[in-house]
Amino acid sequence: MKYLSSVCFGLAVLASSLAKAGPVSDFEQEFRNLYGQYRVSLFQTNTGEQKASMDAVSELGQSWSSLVDTYAEAPPPQYTDDALWPDTIAKVTRLVDQAREEVAEAALPMAHETLELVRDAIGDLHRRNGIKLFSDRMNAYHEAMEHLLESSPAKPDAVTMARERAAVLRYLADDVLLTPPPEASGNPEYERLASEFSASVQQLQDAARAGGGKELQDALSMLKPVYSRFFLKFG
Repeated sequence: MKYLSSVCFGLAVLASSLAKAGPVSDFEQEFRNLYGQYRVSLFQTNTGEQKASMDAVSELGQSWSSLVDTYAEAPPPQYTDDALWPDTIAKVTRLVDQAREEVAEAALPMAHETLELVRDAIGDLHRRNGIKLFSDRMNAYHEAMEHLLESSPAKPDAVTMARERAAVLRYLADDVLLTPPPEASGNPEYERLASEFSASVQQLQDAARAGGGKELQDALSMLKPVYSRFFLKFG
């Protein structure tokens, strides 16, 4: 009897876990698809092409509205206890609408900056709830990369600083590559872009260790284009 009770309890726990896994994974897959549209919107608003930007942001807005209709009042299990869930939904909705208006007015740089705030809002949501996805790791790398690229190469300690920050980028890049997204499995394009991404950081480290000069400037100039290609497709 005691054995039977234990089995029943175990089955109940398993059933509960499976029931939770369904809504969790359903949401994450839907959000992953939406985030792909977000990446395209971010990319297009940085190209200066208004029509392509409007198409991308409009598609993003439609997908976001669909997600809001499903989850705004009934968040998935991983966000049920997040008191700021409604605030995040409202904030992202406002930002996506604002970006669409800015694109319509041909203010593409402003729209790009507005869309950057969407990434911040989603990142805050994940951090509050102890969630760290591939996109969060890519964003952490992006932040550190931008910090490095914005620093002045004319400073006396520029090479030392580059060497130290290259080590940080190596750590963050490894964190990205150790946890590939679901669509990476068996995907040769992922393998190619991930290899280029890793190599760009290695090139930076090698140039910084060698003492800087033209090699360091070349390595720095490669970081953003390589990251952008990887981010657009998989980030």
